[in-house]
Order: sequence, then C-alpha cells, then structure tokens
Amino acid sequence: MTNSIDKIIEKYYAGETNQEEEKKLRTYLFSGQVSADHAYMRPLFKHFESERNMSIEFEPDLSFTSKRKTKVRNIWPKLISIAASFVILIAVAFSWFNNSDTMYKQKYTLLEDKADQEEALAITLDALGFLSKKFDKGTKPLVHIKDFERTDISKKNK
Repeated sequence: MTNSIDKIIEKYYAGETNQEEEKKLRTYLFSGQVSADHAYMRPLFKHFESERNMSIEFEPDLSFTSKRKTKVRNIWPKLISIAASFVILIAVAFSWFNNSDTMYKQKYTLLEDKADQEEALAITLDALGFLSKKFDKGTKPLVHIKDFERTDISKKNK
C-alpha cells in the first residue's frame, strides 16, 4: 500500500494526479494508519480541507450603485450667452485693430529744398552709424564660434 501511495504522492507533486487519485490520497491521510514517512503531508491536507469547508457570509454594500435622479438642465441659455460674449469680443477687437494708427501712418514729409534733403540724409546716416556700432558690439562675443567650428569636436562622425 505504501508503495502505491508513494507513487501517488510523486504524481501529486508533479501535478499529474487526477481527482480519483487525490481522493485516495486524502482518505489515506485522514485515516488513522498513516506511516511516519507521510505524516508531513497531513497538515497540508488538513489545511486544504478547512479551506474547502470555509464559508463566506459577507454581503457587500452596493447602495452607491443605485441610480440617482438626474436633473434635466437646459444648456441653451448658457450657450447663447457664451456665443454673445464671443461676438462682442470679436467686434471690439475688430474695431480696435481697424482704427488704431501706427506711429508712422500718414506721417511723411516732402523735402523739396536741397538743404532739407541733405539734413535728412545726415540724420539718417547718423542713426545708421549708431545702429552699426551697437550691432558690432553685440556680435563681438560670437567671434569665438569660428574657433569652435575649426575643432574636431564640432564635426560629426560619419
């Protein structure tokens, strides 16, 4: 008998037993004639038996799933007020952009006198010279970029 039980235990641990063999093993372990070699399996099967007989008396609270009455809302007044706001906003923006004068809009002078033309040219050249100095001052720190471009770091490895 122990030889057949040993084979069933080996099959049980390999996961190859059927229900009939497991029932045979269970009846053997719950009988009073268990050998000392198989006594280690008895608490395991007692645990399985107690888990099988356990009953759950729990009823979950599902009151939160009940349907609530939904309020019917009329969204048309809100949509109309939003649309009216946009119309007013667009009208104000259009009138503001359409009527605003730029700094130089319709502000020019006809220089018919030779002296006035030369004076205007001198002022323009003075302003462009000032702009050139400021531009040169701003581009001085960028001179080092040419040195960087000559190094091997900036070249891509292909």
